Amino acid sequence: MRFYRYHGRVEAARQLAPRVRERLRDLSDAVVISIPRGGVVVGVTLARELGLPHDIVITRKVWEEHRPEWAVGAVTESGKPIWDKARARRERPAFLRALVKKQQAEARRRLRAFRGRKGPRDVKGKTVILADDGIARGWTLLAAVVSLKREGARRVIVAVPVASRAGARLLRTRADMVIAGYVPKRFHAIGRYYHWFAQVSDKRTKALLGTK
Repeated sequence: MRFYRYHGRVEAARQLAPRVRERLRDLSDAVVISIPRGGVVVGVTLARELGLPHDIVITRKVWEEHRPEWAVGAVTESGKPIWDKARARRERPAFLRALVKKQQAEARRRLRAFRGRKGPRDVKGKTVILADDGIARGWTLLAAVVSLKREGARRVIVAVPVASRAGARLLRTRADMVIAGYVPKRFHAIGRYYHWFAQVSDKRTKALLGTK
């Protein structure tokens, strides 16, 4: 069963843009940062609608040793891991250390692949609008929030078309604001709120980012 709210990510971002503009009002120091791959479709569209520059941050999930579908935390290409402490305590420290190292390396590789020869990401002193196609549990977005604040962002505003209540609540512990187009009473998988939710390829992501 699906619970369509949006036709696709582009339409979702276009509907989200007026809400972001209304909540923030002053966008003079703002930049949109999105999370590849699906989040880039939302981020690029949102940046275009708001007339803002756009860049990316890479996040990678850290999972349970015997249940890779269950996240125990997340890490970006430049930051320290963020943990779901209750779950992480049950895992072998050596396994988590090795996985974090592996995921950070993969995040750096993907950042180079998607950004090409662009200079370092610059968020210092800026309002960052952190975009993705939705919030489920929220750990990967939380890692991005913390990482961007460590890079000197003045504010980090999470903006998504759909969010779970629990995920939005988690993000509010570190983000300055969470703007969600739709927060259902009972949350299902993010893709269920989109009529079209195909996986975004690396090729399309690079095309959206103008990577050569």
